[in-house]
Amino acid sequence: MALAAPARREIQGVMISAPTIAARLRSSVPVLVFCALLPLSGCGDGGGGSGNAPSVELDTPITSDRCVVTISYPAEADVDLADINFDYSGVTGNFGERGSARCRGLAQGATRTAAINGCDDVCAQGEHRELYLSFAMGQSLDDLSLHTPADLFECLFEGDGSTLTSLPGSIHLTGPAFADINAVSADVHVACNGWPSTTTTTVTTTTTLPCEGSECSAGDVAPVQIWLDDAVQLGALQFDIVFSGAVGRFDEFHAGSVKCSLGTGVNALFATNQIPPIDDATCIDCERRLSAAFAFGAGYTGPGRLMTCDFIVGEHSPVAGDFSINVVDASTPDGQQTAFPAVSVRGLPPD
Repeated sequence: MALAAPARREIQGVMISAPTIAARLRSSVPVLVFCALLPLSGCGDGGGGSGNAPSVELDTPITSDRCVVTISYPAEADVDLADINFDYSGVTGNFGERGSARCRGLAQGATRTAAINGCDDVCAQGEHRELYLSFAMGQSLDDLSLHTPADLFECLFEGDGSTLTSLPGSIHLTGPAFADINAVSADVHVACNGWPSTTTTTVTTTTTLPCEGSECSAGDVAPVQIWLDDAVQLGALQFDIVFSGAVGRFDEFHAGSVKCSLGTGVNALFATNQIPPIDDATCIDCERRLSAAFAFGAGYTGPGRLMTCDFIVGEHSPVAGDFSINVVDASTPDGQQTAFPAVSVRGLPPD
């Protein structure tokens, strides 16, 4: 069967196809170049960035409240890459569920990753969770840096009865041309007035905090998870997600790519493209299509969560059955075509 030519996708202004990404990953281009393109796991380890910063004391202790936690960097710097890790007692509460952190990046134009590691929904005394946050400014070496001080992330935290007073961890920062930045501690501001689902404004940009399931209404942002369901090893993957504009549209950066973060353990270059684009006012209940392409370098083995994307709720709250996924290309790590695996949408209410 003849395969259609792979569609070209935009990664924050860079046009590239999935096979091209895979070819670049198999080439001799230094790994630091790929760290600048995307916050790959391990990019901040030993190859640039700063060392550990002291534990951050919260300005407001958290007990059983629903709180908005804003993480800022207070010193003057030009930042291209950032990796932030906070380790905390699991019995104090959680920044997310199902491995996804309820966080939004506030650095405009950055690709960001937010994940939760450690004990699951119910943690025993002594078990810990880790909040991992990262961002990369732009998608080429010529893009502008983030000028700090600035707000970096806004996260939702649900307390579980035990008081959280500090967040031990580390912050790693890299500047232009992979220059090390001697980082100081991040600032963490806590506001325990519930979880707003309306638009809030920070000093950096305007953002809408995530909603969940039945709590979502028109205009809210719902995190949509995309999963590789099969136990297969892939080098590249490309698929289309088709849905009605009546249930909403995926949020986009100004360059046109969709606001998505990679799943925990996924090392990949990826591209997204939504048709019609988010600003097409004529698409009310028309068919929308999100195309995504991944190049996994040394390979990725499922099942697992590929990415989580921000979805702006439309006239009707979305359920998993509103999304149809068509895989259009799949290959092994050595570039050989392979049977198309199953890919699904999760993190939404059942049909």
